[in-house]
Amino acid sequence: METRGRYPDLARKQGSANNVFAMPVGARDAVSQETDKDESVLVDEVASMRPDYLGEEEVVIWDRVCLLLLKEKRMKDLYVDLLAQYCVTLARIKRMQKYLDVNDWEYITEGRNGIQRKLRPYAAQVNVDHRSLLSLAARFGLSPGDELRYNAGRQGDMFDEFGDID
Repeated sequence: METRGRYPDLARKQGSANNVFAMPVGARDAVSQETDKDESVLVDEVASMRPDYLGEEEVVIWDRVCLLLLKEKRMKDLYVDLLAQYCVTLARIKRMQKYLDVNDWEYITEGRNGIQRKLRPYAAQVNVDHRSLLSLAARFGLSPGDELRYNAGRQGDMFDEFGDID
């Protein structure tokens, strides 16, 4: 039997008192096929949950984020509209940032106070949408700090407080 791993020679020794075990060659492939099957089921679920009103950019964001949320068991049917709003907001921010990168974030005016540089209205809208995006992201635990707060209540107690009260 062919073996792989860090120390295949140690694993081949029969009767030796070591803690190195041989892993059969096809074992990793079987595990990866099981996870692929699970992922294909999740991909189908992502597609079935996707709202019809999302555009192309939003669909790309939806597929990526919803799949990650389903893997973390954070996505429910109840949250579809909230996640859709997240996708719409993120796509809008990306479009406005591209526009502002091409057309400059500022414009120059000359008046009685001299030359002034002012932010374009799109720049202010990007800031508003960015705050909205961060708020929506926090609801799903999509930043490291929010994820810590989201998972804080998940850790179980070592002893059940109300178990076996007679």
